[in-house]
Parts: sequence; C-alpha cells; structure tokens
Amino acid sequence: MVEAGSRVLDAGAGDAPYRIYFEHARYVAVDFAATDYHGFQGLDAICSVEALPFPDGSFDAVLCTEVLEHVPDPAQVLREFKRVTRPGGRVFITVPQSWEIHEAPYDFYRYTSYGLRSLITRSGLEVAELDARGGFFTMLAQRMRHVPLYLTSVPVLRTGFGKRVLRIVFMRMLVRLLTWLDQLDRTKIDTIGYSCVAVNPTSGS
Repeated sequence: MVEAGSRVLDAGAGDAPYRIYFEHARYVAVDFAATDYHGFQGLDAICSVEALPFPDGSFDAVLCTEVLEHVPDPAQVLREFKRVTRPGGRVFITVPQSWEIHEAPYDFYRYTSYGLRSLITRSGLEVAELDARGGFFTMLAQRMRHVPLYLTSVPVLRTGFGKRVLRIVFMRMLVRLLTWLDQLDRTKIDTIGYSCVAVNPTSGS
C-alpha cells in the first residue's frame, strides 16, 4: 500500500487496528476519542480531524476508515487531509452507504459514490479509484448478521439452544448464501459502502 519509511496518518484511528499493517512505515494514529465505542488504545494524539496539529505536507499517506460519517463537516476534514499530505501523496478512504446508527450521537451521514466524489474533488484532491464494497446481497448479508440481536425479545431465542439456531441460520447458512449471490449483482447501486483512493495533485489546485 505504501513504501517503507513512508509517513502515514491514521485519522480517526479508534483503537488503531491497522497499525500492524504499517510496521514498515512511520505510523501516526489520532482520534477525537469522544465516545465509548472504542477503548482508544494506542493513539499517538487526541485531536479533531477537522483541525489536525501537523504542518503542511507532513505525511505521504492518510488512512481514513469509516470516519467521514462521524464528523459534522466532512468537507473541512478532506481539506485538512489535502493540507497535511505531500504533493503526490495519497488518501485512502472508506465510507458507509448502508449501516445502522453507531457511535451516537456522533453519526451524521451516509454516502453515495457521487456525494463522496464531489466532496473529495471540491477539497482539491483527485479521485484515482472509487469502488463499491460489494453489492445488494453483500449489503443484505451484513444486515442479516444483526437479525439475532433484534430477536432477543423472543424468550425461546434467548436460550442457549435458540442462540445456536440463530447463529447457524443467520451467521452461517444465510449469510454465506447471500455473499455467494453477490456475484450476480452487476450494478452495485445498493452497497455497504465505498472505498476510495484520492491523490494530492503535484501542481495546481
């Protein structure tokens, strides 16, 4: 993903689960750390991604996974990513299109590919790649994983036997079938979300 020795910023890192993938790089993890959703272990700094405490061009790459839905002003965040990324550097982004409310009350947006592309280009970055993360059936499989949680009000399903049945039906059989069926979806207009690689242009902007 990035060359050895590269300076990498993980913006909105949570518990920094991606640190292990950047042992060959100079990895910096930051987060606002304002919810109980994570333990926020392993952060190098606590700060808002809307106002990063780093000089211009400090990083070769920025990693931003499932963060832009949690900030009030995603356009400002992307402008900050452009500012702290060197010319020619890359910004790796993932965002949800279909997901439950999480990390409340800091859950503000869901994104289409068009909305994400517009935000990125208006920040001065250039979209190099933008891909759907699966199609309708992958999205449905993800939602099915939560069905056991919503059925816990049924007494028999709270028993050990009931929980095992739910795991077998929803977590194994149905989810696997839906994941396999996803190859039939050619449109990818109904998806879990998007992954994007943006580049800070070497001139202009």
